[in-house]
Amino acid sequence: MHYHQAVRIGHRVEISGQGGWDDEWNFPEALEDEIVQAFENVERTLAEARATWRDVITVDSYHLPESFESIGESYNRVMVQQFRKRIPDRAASDGPPRCKGSSAPE
Repeated sequence: MHYHQAVRIGHRVEISGQGGWDDEWNFPEALEDEIVQAFENVERTLAEARATWRDVITVDSYHLPESFESIGESYNRVMVQQFRKRIPDRAASDGPPRCKGSSAPE
């Protein structure tokens, strides 16, 4: 890659470009597996910056919706599962990090 996966500015860490691919740029066939891999990539990048999921404040998620009416039940289900797995105390009490999603531009 030709950009930094994470940048530290003082006590703040900004990470970007954490898609659902592995180290060899392979994408899983199933959407659910791709989402899990993206979470794994975020976790690895956080660790390299000496941070954890407990430090995450906001998540921007960009994806193509399953239809014009809905982002997709499978997407929502896996996202919720991953937040509960990685930050269970926060996901149960004050909710997961602020998460905004949008579709890719046409």
